[in-house]
Amino acid sequence: MDPTVYQKYTYVNYHLKSLLRSWKQLKPNFEAKITTVSPIIKLMLIQSLVQIKKRILEANLKLVNVNDYLHLICTIHHLDSIRTDLLYKPNMGADLCCIAWNTISDIDLLRHKIEGIQTIPFQKLPYEFQSRLVALLPPRDAGVFKVSGKTALKSVNQRGMFATTLIIARNDIDYENIKKAYGGNTVYDILSTKRFLNSAKCYVRTGLCINMDSVDKFDSIVNKVFGVFCLLELQGRYTWRHAIQFMNISKNVRYVYLKYGMQLEVDDFDEFFEAVVQVLCGQKDVLMVVIHCPHLDLTFEQRIKQCVENRTSFDVVFPIEYLQLDIMDPTLYQKYTYVDYHLKALLRAWKQLKPQFEAKLASKILPTVKPILLQSLVQIRKRILEANLKLVHLNDYLYVICTIYRDDSLRTNLHNKPNTGVHLCCTAWNIISDIDLLRDKFEDIQPVPFQKLPYEFQSRLVALLSPRDLVAFKISGKTALNNVDRRGMFASTLVIARNNINYENIKKVYGGNTLYDILSTKRFLASEMCYVSSGLCINMDSIDKFDRSVNLVCGIYCLIELQGQYTWRHAIHLMNTSKNVRYVCLKYGMQLEVDNFEEFFEAVVKFLGQQKDVLVLDIHCPHLDVTFEQRMKAYVEDRTNFDVIFPLDCLVIYKLPKLCSA
Repeated sequence: MDPTVYQKYTYVNYHLKSLLRSWKQLKPNFEAKITTVSPIIKLMLIQSLVQIKKRILEANLKLVNVNDYLHLICTIHHLDSIRTDLLYKPNMGADLCCIAWNTISDIDLLRHKIEGIQTIPFQKLPYEFQSRLVALLPPRDAGVFKVSGKTALKSVNQRGMFATTLIIARNDIDYENIKKAYGGNTVYDILSTKRFLNSAKCYVRTGLCINMDSVDKFDSIVNKVFGVFCLLELQGRYTWRHAIQFMNISKNVRYVYLKYGMQLEVDDFDEFFEAVVQVLCGQKDVLMVVIHCPHLDLTFEQRIKQCVENRTSFDVVFPIEYLQLDIMDPTLYQKYTYVDYHLKALLRAWKQLKPQFEAKLASKILPTVKPILLQSLVQIRKRILEANLKLVHLNDYLYVICTIYRDDSLRTNLHNKPNTGVHLCCTAWNIISDIDLLRDKFEDIQPVPFQKLPYEFQSRLVALLSPRDLVAFKISGKTALNNVDRRGMFASTLVIARNNINYENIKKVYGGNTLYDILSTKRFLASEMCYVSSGLCINMDSIDKFDRSVNLVCGIYCLIELQGQYTWRHAIHLMNTSKNVRYVCLKYGMQLEVDNFEEFFEAVVKFLGQQKDVLVLDIHCPHLDVTFEQRMKAYVEDRTNFDVIFPLDCLVIYKLPKLCSA
């Protein structure tokens, strides 16, 4: 919140509270004058009430506007704590606005009394008149009227279903959890999926929140809802057409949340974009549409941004990608800065020393000098190795922190930014190899270029190399690559693309990096076996393909990332294939039923106990049953020394590595 917005919010909030406090003091004075007032005084009292109401109404509308603005800012920057305060904290934000609306209603009621308009309690009306009156009420008024008492509620329910905010729960457990949170608030109507499917049409006045586990159920309800709701939230198994239909039901939509689970294929992107543009242009009050899209094709974000910004006045951002968190405390920052600087200084020093050592090779070296040069190389290598290992440990630590706090910008910098993080470590490993090569030359060990060896000897040598050495050897040249490929598939980081578009997008990002082997699903499934030494990333669109792929992979990879249509058994199998796993990311799409929770928990605990190096297990779980997170947390923390947290619709099991002293 920048200072100007904070100042405005503070003033508007304070001003409205002052007006409400003043009314609380004045109300008894007005009530005392109702029965003993002359005609002249009556006009003055009514005029005073009109002025008070006007001031409260104007102040409240200003707070509503500021709340809308802050709600938008909180969504963009993922400031969930502020948004929670705005929506749920007593005497603040939305709650303060509701108090003001109720106060305005009280003032109107008091005006009626002073004007001699006597109200009749609804329950005292004849039954037939009650039914007739409820039948004549506009749907919007029926939704408000039903919360005024039990008699009103029963009469409205006989006419049909009218809700202020309607919440459809996914299952019984979801229903009970929502009931605990909102059950005491008359503004919320919470229904199970079964009950709602058996009901007639429902009018919704303010908010519509639906979470269902099948497309068929969404098909059944899309024509059951009508109204003037301003908030729409969908979650579960629904299609983009369902989303567009619901968005067009009400002409007052302001906030739309299309949460995880929306089915949208690449072929339908343009049609979906066109429909969204039509909603944004046709709905005069809409403020934002939030689409949770990590399970969609990689091109989705940039394509919808271009389409929307070119054709409407709306802006498009990707909040998770731009989220900045100050997660590095001063001590950690100081340690990282020192280790990074120290390693770079050693590498710069070697860059200056290397020509001097190479010059010695070209000249005649005295027998007494050679041991000194070799000892110098050993010392330089040792210093670079120690500094590099410290940076590796720091990178591990920061990777876990970034996963916990979802700081993707820092994690991306650690992995992809030149001369930083992982790239700097790789540079150091290459220099250590250069030093080893230089030592061999000083010891008169002369390497023979591979391509100069006889063909039969090349083949024999490749056949004798260990799988791990083959991964490093294959990138040394075309001849080496061709020989290794004849033996089989060996990869440093293996990336399996979901489809052609996914393949092309990955190629654009990582295609120039020899450490990445990027394969289409079809080509990978046609192979016999693949050895992976560092990272395994698989994105496939069917369980059958995962069934075939789990038996094709072997190796000592430390990172595994799965996405698409896969089961929890696929995940556990691939996690246990390598004994060096450190990082696991089970992205959206993992199929895991409630009945299998205990078996999955047990398999994860066993994995954590057997894998000595594992640091983090990141499970994207918004599509799973609502009990998953708490049950998994209790199970893992009771049986292991790992911690469990829930950042942004994910569950992260982690153990912070110990940091070496700088």
